[in-house]
Amino acid sequence: MELNDLKIAVVGLGYVGLPLAVEFGKKRPVVGFDINESRIAELRGACDHTLETDADELKAELCDHTFHSETDTEVIAHLIGANLKKGMEFPEAVRQAFLRLKGRNAIVVMYKDFEGLVGVRFGSPMVLGIKDGEEYFIGSDSMAFSDETNKVIYMEDNEMVVVN
Repeated sequence: MELNDLKIAVVGLGYVGLPLAVEFGKKRPVVGFDINESRIAELRGACDHTLETDADELKAELCDHTFHSETDTEVIAHLIGANLKKGMEFPEAVRQAFLRLKGRNAIVVMYKDFEGLVGVRFGSPMVLGIKDGEEYFIGSDSMAFSDETNKVIYMEDNEMVVVN
């Protein structure tokens, strides 16, 4: 079997999985799964009620930016970029962009000119795993890295972590 023959499977078509499925679908065949049958019916009807940001408002503010997808998730990257152009340091640019979002969100962001990751959450889970004070893991559930860590920190709403 050739790599080009493989399909990508996305399990959970919520506020993270759906944008991923849409973007992956632009490059490869995608199969989406969700335990909620009404969610599947909603998506088949071309409706998505998980809108975590007011995309039209944010896109209007970023009118000089070129958007390459139809997901609200891309708006976050453009907000962070606009903040960097204003001279903000990367962690602050992420924080300020996150404060503009509506609804429940958890994001982890990396940037080519910053050695590390920035994670921030509100309403959606985020967990920091630490292994011997030298290796760090960020996820939505500690089970994803429980075999690799010896300390877990459950982040609170509006809490941000900078790992570098």
